[in-house]
Amino acid sequence: NHFQVYAGCSSDQLPHGEGRMIDANGEVYEGEWVSGKKEGRGVFFQADNTSYTGEWSNDTQHGYGQ
Repeated sequence: NHFQVYAGCSSDQLPHGEGRMIDANGEVYEGEWVSGKKEGRGVFFQADNTSYTGEWSNDTQHGYGQ
């Protein structure tokens, strides 16, 4: 059971544009989406309080980030 809460823009019932997703284990992504995938600039906060701020491509960290 993978519970998710999404607030933001959507297209065809998928995250698309700017939005914020929180999943069941407390991880949060806030940033740009394309067709339900992380794409562009965003911040990912992991459950262990670490984070990644930077570029995303096809749902994965891409390029330079911190």
